[in-house]
Amino acid sequence: MGEQEKSFPDLLQHYNGMIFHLIKKLNIEDPEQEFYHQAVIALWKAKRSFNPQKGSFSTYAYAYMKGALLNELSRRSHFYDRHSLREEWFCNDETSGFIHETERHIWIEQISKSLTRNQSIWLKKYCLEGKDSTQIAKELGVSVSLVKSWRRGAISKLKKCLRKEFLQK
Repeated sequence: MGEQEKSFPDLLQHYNGMIFHLIKKLNIEDPEQEFYHQAVIALWKAKRSFNPQKGSFSTYAYAYMKGALLNELSRRSHFYDRHSLREEWFCNDETSGFIHETERHIWIEQISKSLTRNQSIWLKKYCLEGKDSTQIAKELGVSVSLVKSWRRGAISKLKKCLRKEFLQK
């Protein structure tokens, strides 16, 4: 019986080792098995879209699952790049107990010195007041895309500053 005729549970049992191999090969830590589930879904999609005239199923399934895992890694990386500023730099209300309010203001003032005036405005309103780009744009009477450009510039500069600091240590 060809692999395409197998029931999905049988197919999954057969390719389970390949899934774990891919997770290990891509150095993915998966304690909640989220990536495992992504690979299982990819295997199911591969089974549905496989064309036997174009090659073997095992090669197709491997490439399909690897692509799905890499896409998920990329998606998460982009998400963390966009949303980690607040968490990593203690700019949200949940961590205000960790850094006292006055220390937070002093810290924001210090890092604002390396930014342009508009980037500094964005940083203070985002970190100290908890406002998003839409709220900041509305308050200042500018476009949301302009505020987002301040944010991109600020994050880029702050990342460069952090890299320099870590390289010096």
